[in-house]
Amino acid sequence: MDRPTADDNLFLPDSYIEQLEEMKEYDPDLHRIALKVFLALMEIVYYRNSKLCKRYRQS
Repeated sequence: MDRPTADDNLFLPDSYIEQLEEMKEYDPDLHRIALKVFLALMEIVYYRNSKLCKRYRQS
């Protein structure tokens, strides 16, 4: 499975994605941290949703 990116999230406003892209230029470290936080949140959401789906299928 490929890791999700900000571009994969249909709910993020384009302005936020543009800010992330601009951040690469003026603060690469902050950009890397912001992406790691985003990816961690996406993994938590995926994990919780997969657990809910498993419970639903078992009932």
